[in-house]
Amino acid sequence: MAESQEQPVVFSHVLVPKHEVTPESELQELFQKFKITKQNLPWLKSTDPAVIALGAKVGDVVKVLRTSPVTGKETAYYRLVVE
Repeated sequence: MAESQEQPVVFSHVLVPKHEVTPESELQELFQKFKITKQNLPWLKSTDPAVIALGAKVGDVVKVLRTSPVTGKETAYYRLVVE
């Protein structure tokens, strides 16, 4: 299957924030900072269109980057992909 250069349709919608699979090194820092484990994170179903478009697998942690319309600051939210 050829890799397309344009982003998947689900991410081109104005209301869908940026999603990315979080690298393991960043996860370790996050878990140490907040003294949590993967199981403490909120869930994101593996059938979610954004998860499918990313190619994330069950057990991956997805970082959702939302920009506030008021302050313009970007905030990261982490979600664990589950079955």
